[in-house]
Amino acid sequence: MAQNTLSVYYQNCGGIKSKIDKLKNSILLSNFDVIVLVETWLVDSVFDGELHSGGYDVFRRDRNLQFSRKKGGGGVLVMVKKGIKSIRLTEFEAPDLEEIYIHLPSHAGLLLTACYFSPVTHTSAYLKFFQKLHDIHASARFSNYIITGDFNLPYLIWSSSPDTLLQSANTESSKLLLHTMSFMNLKQNNVIHNNNGRLLDLVLTTLPGRVDFSDDPLLGPVPHHPPLDILSTVNRLTVMTSATFNQRNFFNADYDLINNAIDKVDWVTLLATSHSEDAVTVFYSKINAIIAACVPFSKPKSRKYPVWFSRGLIRALNRKKKLWCRWKTYKGLLDYQEFSLLRGRVKNLMKLCYNRYIERIEQSLKSNIKHFWKYTSTLKQSNLGYPKLMKYGSISSDDPKQIVELFSNYFQSVFEPQTHSDGDAVTVEESLSSDSQILVHNLYFDVDEISKELYLLDPSKDYIQ
Repeated sequence: MAQNTLSVYYQNCGGIKSKIDKLKNSILLSNFDVIVLVETWLVDSVFDGELHSGGYDVFRRDRNLQFSRKKGGGGVLVMVKKGIKSIRLTEFEAPDLEEIYIHLPSHAGLLLTACYFSPVTHTSAYLKFFQKLHDIHASARFSNYIITGDFNLPYLIWSSSPDTLLQSANTESSKLLLHTMSFMNLKQNNVIHNNNGRLLDLVLTTLPGRVDFSDDPLLGPVPHHPPLDILSTVNRLTVMTSATFNQRNFFNADYDLINNAIDKVDWVTLLATSHSEDAVTVFYSKINAIIAACVPFSKPKSRKYPVWFSRGLIRALNRKKKLWCRWKTYKGLLDYQEFSLLRGRVKNLMKLCYNRYIERIEQSLKSNIKHFWKYTSTLKQSNLGYPKLMKYGSISSDDPKQIVELFSNYFQSVFEPQTHSDGDAVTVEESLSSDSQILVHNLYFDVDEISKELYLLDPSKDYIQ
């Protein structure tokens, strides 16, 4: 068991639908373990993959308009860095409250709760929320807690030192809060007051640590809600790493040895005694045996940064992270000045690298299409670029089979069907009839035909995906 710092970024965004690009770029340059955003104002039409470029698991709770008298607003979002085991506990989430519960079992049995209460929230909502926390704590299921969010309790006056409430209005909401803090042994660690001297965003936790004003916010601060860096000391469990499977590395293959092995095979004798359909199986078995003997294995490499990050950008980003940690630890003025200077340089360099990357892809579309397919493959591998919910016409679906059918319907609408000589369209049944099927044993190609087609292949293009 190792002692580590869990870094949580918290911000009331005042809406992010118009700030998604800035948020996405800022997350790329950050190194937070957890990101908590409230008042996201998101709706179902905004996909998780639009919010970041990978590296985080996303948990959202958009405002349920069935229980709200407002037409929009609200919303809570939590991102947890991949590699940190995180489990969303939806059984705790009430349909009429904006709240998310995330269990981090490898971080001292931590339950992370993010919530948002609007300024007009009724006392019954606070009662329901705090009563639920009482029940969770009484179950003894979790060892530690971080409960953060915009509680919108402006009448609570906190001191400049943590966990000290100077004045509390005699309301049911304030009594419930204080009773919950006492029952769960929670401390209120946020001492960063807003421009009105109030604390609307609270950080209730059982863990030691501190809350600082964020010097490098993901988004521009909104009035009354300063962005926060929440640093907590936790005893993190060391977990087993997942198994990785080796892959054939064709870049390091011995192609001279492959060519010699293929030349030594008496293909005529090997394939002549078999039926044509069986010969295909024999052919591939022999080829696979040669590949196994001549192509080495290699471990798949995990990419920490996007493919368009240059080496210079990665070095500058790593240097920025070290300066940020040093500034947070020692509060040296020179460290902050260097960090601030490097922060602006990294942002400009990131924009330059991304624009150059997109420009190269666009310019290579005609000459070398494989760069475009490589770009789409990175989106596919990240599990973020392809949205789970797709729509064609008036039909929306998150079922993979139905999505395939939607694509099929689209392609049928843009391609001209095959026709007979009289102009009538060829039906699907006709195209799949036994008379039109082609079997391997019915095909014959001479050496000249094969050599001609191989010569016409463009080596810069990928023919097999």
